[in-house]
Amino acid sequence: MASKRILVVEDNLGDQLLIEEIFNGRDPDLELLFFADGQEALSYLESLERGEADFMADLITLDINLPKVDGFGLLAFIKNAQRLKSIPVVIFSTSSYYLDKRKALELGADAFITKPSSFSDYRAVLHDLYESKFGAPS
Repeated sequence: MASKRILVVEDNLGDQLLIEEIFNGRDPDLELLFFADGQEALSYLESLERGEADFMADLITLDINLPKVDGFGLLAFIKNAQRLKSIPVVIFSTSSYYLDKRKALELGADAFITKPSSFSDYRAVLHDLYESKFGAPS
């Protein structure tokens, strides 16, 4: 079976650990690649667009508030890049501001999810996200 890959751009280490724990608990074969800095993520995405990197994601999750390059800038790059624009992008942010959601959807985000405050809701949201992209794990 082909690998399932998610590229996660998240600057909060606690959220990174939660995302990794929840996704890997759901599917231990899932490959995750994390970036905590928007500029590092952009550099990697540029290398993917040029065909120089090997981790072509099946799904990208972006936080909005990132160091150096924000999630909106990354989203705009992805949706304007020939090789990347078909990859589903989900904004996963603490923001619940309607203008952030509107801007993300206008830029081409496939979904905008506000991070839940409880662990059980956080887990449920990520399980739903996994199943919407990959179906139930085998």
